[in-house]
Amino acid sequence: MQSDRKKSVEMILQFALCNLLFAILIFLAVGCSSVSLPSLPWSWSTSAAKPDATAEALYEEGMAHFANKKYALAVDRLQRVKPS
Repeated sequence: MQSDRKKSVEMILQFALCNLLFAILIFLAVGCSSVSLPSLPWSWSTSAAKPDATAEALYEEGMAHFANKKYALAVDRLQRVKPS
């Protein structure tokens, strides 16, 4: 009786461990396909562009972000440049 109960508990723990490992594997697989966080335009990580910035300032800021591989911020700044 005692050994049957012990085997039952071991099977439940093994099942739980397998499910946990599967969940971690799925989490890692989904996480690998997401956008890298440094390129996201978080407001607390960089300064925002001034609303009345000149085209030259926006261009320079956009190219600086591009050089630092912050592509989302670069696109944001460069899209604000208006043709004259």
